[in-house]
Amino acid sequence: MYNRGNFMELVKRFARYNANVAEVVLDKAPLNASYTSPIIHKQILHVVSKKARRAIPEEIGDAKFRILVDEARDDN
Repeated sequence: MYNRGNFMELVKRFARYNANVAEVVLDKAPLNASYTSPIIHKQILHVVSKKARRAIPEEIGDAKFRILVDEARDDN
């Protein structure tokens, strides 16, 4: 399996689990769409984080939880 980069692999994974993402990313996007612009990255991650912040309380109710975030920078 060819890895096109962590970000694109993440987008592909979202597309597998979400029909709306799949429709836009896999079906309607131009073939040359790469989604590699830093602005696009930030917009997509903002939407995903917003959905996660809504979904977690719905799923776990009043239980306490933590989110652990790690960062990997590509200096290329």
